[in-house]
Amino acid sequence: MFQLKSASELIVEIYVQPGAKVSQIVGCHGERLKIKISSPPVDGKANQEVLAFFAKFFSVTKANVELVAGEKSRNKRVLIRGDGQYFIDKLKELIK
Repeated sequence: MFQLKSASELIVEIYVQPGAKVSQIVGCHGERLKIKISSPPVDGKANQEVLAFFAKFFSVTKANVELVAGEKSRNKRVLIRGDGQYFIDKLKELIK
């Protein structure tokens, strides 16, 4: 679901459900973190919202969040730069 690439980089494997009423993390989908996003999957809008969502959720700039795989898929890999262990702890609290 998530792994530390280094002390300052976390990779999160997610499953995205676009077109939701509210953007939020809703739990797990298999081995991935499930996220509902309000943007439609058109012209990369859902991808951009995923990146903005993680930037806001972890209080980092958008430049510190990068889509590394799954541009045209619901299964995605997102790289987040910052305090990786803090990010893991915050995610674990949320999905308990």
